[in-house]
Amino acid sequence: MKRPANTQIDPLRIFQHAEKFYWVLEYLLNGENAKNVDKIAHPAVTICAFTSELYLKCLLCIETGTFATGHDLKKLFGAVKNPQIRKRIEELWDIHIWEQHRLEVLQRLEAEIAHTAVPRNLSWALDAGSHAFEEARYLYETEKPDLKFILSDLPGILRTAILELQPNWSQ
Repeated sequence: MKRPANTQIDPLRIFQHAEKFYWVLEYLLNGENAKNVDKIAHPAVTICAFTSELYLKCLLCIETGTFATGHDLKKLFGAVKNPQIRKRIEELWDIHIWEQHRLEVLQRLEAEIAHTAVPRNLSWALDAGSHAFEEARYLYETEKPDLKFILSDLPGILRTAILELQPNWSQ
């Protein structure tokens, strides 16, 4: 469904919609399901990217009062004009990306799949994973997919940033 840009929507409704996808993502990524990573990885990437998209659109709606369009996570993040919000998201990213269990996952990714160092900064992660929502849904169309996605923590980070702005939404 094509929606005109700048449609007026209550940001709380966007947040509530995102919360449903976040719940599904958390369910998929819990330890119990880790044994099925080969089956859930690509659907989880798609849900993760879409959930991030919704949370970014929520942030933009809080900031501007209008609804943003598109799936490009880097563009949506770039559209957040408030430097304090952007800085807070980057701070939360830096905290998460350097946690021990995440470092272990990234080191395994570097050694077994990428065969090169994977930058840890949010800007690189957004560059690499901005189109994951479209790409992961159509991986079967590509002979050798080149999906680089380390944004699995982004929905939770964006959710935290939103709840810091709107603490009453945590109910």
